Order: sequence, then C-alpha cells, then structure tokens
Amino acid sequence: MTNKDKTPAKLGRVVRCTSCGAPFQLPCDTLPFCSTRCKLHDLSKWFSEEYRVPVATSERSELEESLAGDLRGADGECPGEDQE
Repeated sequence: MTNKDKTPAKLGRVVRCTSCGAPFQLPCDTLPFCSTRCKLHDLSKWFSEEYRVPVATSERSELEESLAGDLRGADGECPGEDQE
C-alpha cells in the first residue's frame, strides 16, 4: 500500500461492494469487492462474456482483417488447409 492508501480519511470508511452492494469497512484486501467470493463472481462474468468492452464496428473489422492476414502464410494459404 502507498502512503495515500493509509490516510486516516480512508481507514475505517464504509463503502459498498461493486458486486453485491453490501457495505464493508476499509481497509480490505479484496477492494472494490467485499469478499473473495464477490471478486471471483465478478471474474466469472468476464470469462462468460456477460461483461464486454465495447468496440466500434470499424475497429472490429480492421482487427478481424489484421488477424486473418496474420493467420495466412506468405503464399496466402492458411496453415493446415488441404492443398490439391
């Protein structure tokens, strides 16, 4: 923790969990969550894609084109494609 985190104004302050909304007192090792359970519950939402970072359509198509180009070799063929 930095000195800023240990200021008297923050120690003992009651805040709400960003996952379940339960009040808890600072300092807390799982901040901004009240418990490890809430922390893992939030992480599971990211893994199951309930939470997403929005991407603009033009950015998405540029990214898809870039990734598709990276998957093709110098000869333009995809690795693993059956060549006749």
